[in-house]
Amino acid sequence: MSNESPAAARKPRKFFKFFLGSCVALAAVLAGAHFIWKSSGSGEWKLVMEKNDVKIYERKQPGETLKTYRAETHIKSTLSRAVAAMMDRTVEACAAWNAGCVSGQEVEPWNEHERYYIHFFRMNSPAPMSPREFLLKAQFTPDAQNRSVFIQYTALPDKLPLNECCHRVTRMNNSWRFTPVGDGELDVEFTQDLDAGIPYFVYNLAAPGFVYDGLALLPKLVNQEKYDHEQIPFLAAALALH
Repeated sequence: MSNESPAAARKPRKFFKFFLGSCVALAAVLAGAHFIWKSSGSGEWKLVMEKNDVKIYERKQPGETLKTYRAETHIKSTLSRAVAAMMDRTVEACAAWNAGCVSGQEVEPWNEHERYYIHFFRMNSPAPMSPREFLLKAQFTPDAQNRSVFIQYTALPDKLPLNECCHRVTRMNNSWRFTPVGDGELDVEFTQDLDAGIPYFVYNLAAPGFVYDGLALLPKLVNQEKYDHEQIPFLAAALALH
């Protein structure tokens, strides 16, 4: 026979009710905060970082949880080097841009007439996240009027069967624009619209720093000796480069 008093028996029940009520209240607060965040946003670009000639802007659209980013800078380089770097699909080149890049696969080779390729990359992620897979179409569009080249990277997640080991990125609409401005310099504009499958509050906090790191590394990446004499026929044809 238990010697526990009725008052003592009620304490665990009171604690459980308090704990359950707190969880419900917290869930309601989080749901409300999520709804408010998703509904917020002006749809306008706002400067969030300016450092070492790199400007980074962010934009929050109503109905979206992820922000998009735009970065602007200028570098000492040539248009042919920049385009050659963007056409380099080796794993070594991928790893230079992203240290976690471990493998790649050609899905559709370079199409000279339509100026695109489709490539697959796999990148390791910090634990406990699974590796990320990027199946991307890179479309190159020259502009003869201002002698620039616009490069659009678009996710094509269903182009190959999924792999159980990894998270296939389903949303990516990133772009680069390189515009010669004389004196051996290029104006650079980069936009990032990406869902890498991580919590949006983590992504939104970390993304400006990652974008800055990529732009800061850009001169070193595009000015490698291997790109000095790269032949790019579509540039010569479209922009009449000599």
